Amino acid sequence: EDMEKQKKHCKMIRGMMASTVKDMFPPKGTSVASIQTFITHCLYPRCRLSPEDATYCVHFVMTLHTMKTPGFSTMHFIDEFVKILSGSLFSSTEDEAAAFGILLLELWKVVSKWRYDEKAFKDEVEGTPGSVFVKEDGPVPISFEEYKSLYSTWHATIGQATIGCLDSTEYMHVRSCFVILSRIVDAFPTQPKLGQKLLNALEPLQDETYPLPDIMTAAQAYGTLLIKARTNGVWKEEDAATIKAREEKEMA
Repeated sequence: EDMEKQKKHCKMIRGMMASTVKDMFPPKGTSVASIQTFITHCLYPRCRLSPEDATYCVHFVMTLHTMKTPGFSTMHFIDEFVKILSGSLFSSTEDEAAAFGILLLELWKVVSKWRYDEKAFKDEVEGTPGSVFVKEDGPVPISFEEYKSLYSTWHATIGQATIGCLDSTEYMHVRSCFVILSRIVDAFPTQPKLGQKLLNALEPLQDETYPLPDIMTAAQAYGTLLIKARTNGVWKEEDAATIKAREEKEMA
């Protein structure tokens, strides 16, 4: 009975959104400023509150995308959110990091799908308002090849921030970073170069002589999860020769 009530409520809310979605963002073209305002005043304050709020936020964003909301660029949303999140890693509490991790996991599953499944990109992104990205010559829909380049930039930005936290001497930087990394390990990283850098950054933290036992335990646990994710194919850009060489080395 409760499920039916929730379904009816959800249907009603989606109906309300469908009738008002055209007025949510500036109707003329894509505005980076409007995306920044949306994140700063609507999404960012709420997604930090709890895991449930973080989940709600990412589903709300994807609903805006699937409804093809005029003026809402999903590409710019991802671009701006990655920048904000990367900076927030150095100032978030453990609870905030947990919420960020849940949001980033759900978001990155979609972002990664569009990167490694060209058909999904063409079906779900290409030609939609969400595909528009503002360049020097104005807002234009991006191609799959251009999206791949954007993906690599976002991937590197998150990687640089997380490695910066792991290398930090501030306890909370490292602690919060492990909270996020452990939550997103089944979707991030996908590029082997960054994955190996993360493994290298873990080494001094995993050493038995490391002075903080909880950080050492977290580093060991995340290292295990990261290697498992690599084995399970999360590192999607690893070539067959690299995989074979690593397996032979591990068996030696």
